[in-house]
This record gives sequence, C-alpha cells and structure tokens, in this order.
Amino acid sequence: MKFLPAAAFVLIAFSAPLCADTSREIDALLKRDSAPAGVLFEIVSGDRGYLAEALPRVIRYSDALRKRFPDLPIAVVSHGYEQFALTTEHSKDNAAAHESAKVLSLTRDIPVHVCAAFAATHNVDASEFPEYVDVVSQGPTQVQTYVEFGYEHIVLDLF
Repeated sequence: MKFLPAAAFVLIAFSAPLCADTSREIDALLKRDSAPAGVLFEIVSGDRGYLAEALPRVIRYSDALRKRFPDLPIAVVSHGYEQFALTTEHSKDNAAAHESAKVLSLTRDIPVHVCAAFAATHNVDASEFPEYVDVVSQGPTQVQTYVEFGYEHIVLDLF
C-alpha cells in the first residue's frame, strides 16, 4: 500500500473545499434573476502549475455563466507565481495553461491579465508573455478596478 506524502494530503484536503466554495458561488450567480455587472476570477497561487487546473475551471464556469447571461463581461487576473507558466519560454512545459488562456482570450472574449510588477520582481519582462496574455502594471489594482465596476469577485486560490 502506498502512502501519500503529507504535502499531497494537505493539498487534497484544502483544494476540495475551495472548489466546492467556488461552485457554490457560481451556482448562486446562475440563480439570479438578472446578470451581475460582470464576473472577475482572481487567481493567486504559490504553485507555478496551478493555471493548468484553474484556467479550465474558469472556462467551465464562464461557459455556464454565459449560457445563462450571454453578454456577461468576464475577466481573469493572475498575480502570483502561477502567472509565470504563461511566459512564452514556458509554453511547452505549460501547454494546457497556454491553450486555456488562448481559448479564454481569443475565442471567449475573456481577458487574461497578469501582473507586470510581480513579474519584474522575478526578472521577467512584460515582453516575455505572448500576445493573448494582457500584462497590466499591478494585478491587485486591476482586481480593484473590476470590483469598483461592480464585478462579482471570485477568488481561485491555492496556497
């Protein structure tokens, strides 16, 4: 019998409730009589591989939301270590994250923003991200802007 390392157990134990909470938030939005001003998915993680999981969830959630509210504005802001998966240099190692970002930005009209300030602190220039990723000066400021516009704020985090 194989045992999971302690870190894997903690990851499993805490990620399931996060997914459940987010699903409940989406369900609540879908039950509304009228559309919100918009929906913002904020992604913050210490895990560089997290976008491969998070962005497909955003696609599923946004598809459900747009089925109910066809013209609903939706956006994504990623401003943790996970954003580095979206650099051009890491496109082969993070193909799933790149494909999801392309689907969101190019076919679903959902911008995928990353944080230039956080990137700069790790010696990553804005030019290192592909054209389907929107590099904003400050991720937290971008989040605040969407919130001020009345967007529902859904956090997809994993620490």
